[in-house]
Amino acid sequence: MPRVMRSVPATLLQEEYLMTHYPLVQFVNDVDVVVRRESRPPLVVQQVRPLLQRLLARRDWLDNRYCQPVPGKPYTQYLLHTPPDDAWSVVAFV
Repeated sequence: MPRVMRSVPATLLQEEYLMTHYPLVQFVNDVDVVVRRESRPPLVVQQVRPLLQRLLARRDWLDNRYCQPVPGKPYTQYLLHTPPDDAWSVVAFV
């Protein structure tokens, strides 16, 4: 008897995507909350570490335009975000 393949309902796929997808904009918002709430750098690092791990868990978090090095340079630095008060920043090195 042939096996019947069942498709996964779209709502389950969307829920899984939302649980595994952590966009850069959400990371930026979450880090900003931590930086504004904590004044001691060790606590900031402790609380941002899992956020960064979550962001980096997927390879598609960074737009392709920021994955290209500048020809002739050993590395390229892209400033991805900095708040108006320059309290912190997100930088990608390629």
